[in-house]
Amino acid sequence: MKYTYYLCLIGIIFLSSTNLAAQQKSDDLENLYENFLASRVNQDYESAIALGERIFPKKTAFSEKRQLVFTYSLAKIYEDNNQIEKALPLYQEVLAKEPNYYVPHRALGFYYLNKSNELVPQLKAANNGTEQRKLQMEKYRGLLLQALPHLEKAYACDPDDETLAIIRNLMTAVGPKAKTQEFESRVAQMKETCVSILTE
Repeated sequence: MKYTYYLCLIGIIFLSSTNLAAQQKSDDLENLYENFLASRVNQDYESAIALGERIFPKKTAFSEKRQLVFTYSLAKIYEDNNQIEKALPLYQEVLAKEPNYYVPHRALGFYYLNKSNELVPQLKAANNGTEQRKLQMEKYRGLLLQALPHLEKAYACDPDDETLAIIRNLMTAVGPKAKTQEFESRVAQMKETCVSILTE
């Protein structure tokens, strides 16, 4: 009887210590997340990034909604801290789970637009009719085609004259592939599914 009693007691102690360790890990992650949010609000990008990168490998412990909010928040911090290349895959991850959230669409649209603008000096320097210019023009138009649907979604959800002017200029540069005649109907359809904020 004593042997059985001691075995049960050891089992209870083991389970209690395991549960305590798990709770401590959960509390540690929660504290990290709260500090991450506070750093973001205070625009302390260095601290927010350091905390975010500690949390990122463990984020699956969060609910799906919190994972989404956290991933977007870290992406936005990267972008605001001029680290758009690090933000890019995170924005893409957010859109894979919530394709109608328009804010990452805006960020990606301007990312591809800026990338296309970097090619303009090369296009101007290349001689017309050369193979080099042809390849550069294809790359340029490819980036514009990537930018367009993102900017269209952003405009549908948060319309403004500046974005509309950019979209129309891109359509002119791209040509028939932009399907300009379908623009109004596309925007109307996109507008119906807009998500403007992520919540936990």
